[in-house]
Amino acid sequence: MPAKKATTTTKRAARGARKAGSRRTKRAARSTRRTGSRTRKQVRSTAKKASRSTKGSAKRGTKKATRTTRKAARKTAQASRRRTTSRSPNALALIKSDHATVKDLFRRYKGLGDRALKSKTQTMERIVTELSVHASVEEQVFYPEVKRRVPGSKRLIDHGLDEHQELKETLARLQRLSPDSPEFDAVMRKVISDVTDHVKEEESELFPKVRKTMSKQELTDMAALMRAAKRAAPTRPHPLAPSTPPGNVIVGAAAALVDKARDAVRVPGKAAR
Repeated sequence: MPAKKATTTTKRAARGARKAGSRRTKRAARSTRRTGSRTRKQVRSTAKKASRSTKGSAKRGTKKATRTTRKAARKTAQASRRRTTSRSPNALALIKSDHATVKDLFRRYKGLGDRALKSKTQTMERIVTELSVHASVEEQVFYPEVKRRVPGSKRLIDHGLDEHQELKETLARLQRLSPDSPEFDAVMRKVISDVTDHVKEEESELFPKVRKTMSKQELTDMAALMRAAKRAAPTRPHPLAPSTPPGNVIVGAAAALVDKARDAVRVPGKAAR
């Protein structure tokens, strides 16, 4: 009997141990599962935060890169416009260049002797051509644009047109004279004096108003129109032709064709008739 009881007790103890072990194992498994679940949740949460942070950084980086690119593009465009403007003479620069060319021709004429009749005629013809083309370009493009855009310029432009008309009449008279005529030098001196006064008034009174009102780009655009008008301008004075648009543009185009034909058959050393 005692042996049986001991066996029974042993069996019960074994079963109790097995149950206790099973319960501990189950609790450990549940704890492990819970720990694993929490770990997975933490990993997922960390991954989401990292993803949001990465996306935010990427968006911010993209926006910053876009802003930088746009700024660079604007700077490039501005620099390009500045280079274009600096490379291309504006309207005032073109006019001043014409003034300088005529001034050099005046200086050349003054340096000629009384017997240099051929050189006088050639220089006179150059002066007539330069002044005729210059006046035509101003009347077709520069004066109308300035009159339309620049406040307070009407009086100066109307005065300039009156001076142009008087100059055309003087140049036409000069072309009819022979270089050995007593009147030739006197009429040329009048041309030089009148043009010098005209240039001084234009550059000191009209140009500052134009610079103050019109932008560099507007003046550059006007210069392109002036260059086109210059290629088609009359090369001789036409006192009877209109001096304002649209008449001067229409008549000027026809006159230019006639002038260029006459220039092509001009006899060197002889004044035009």
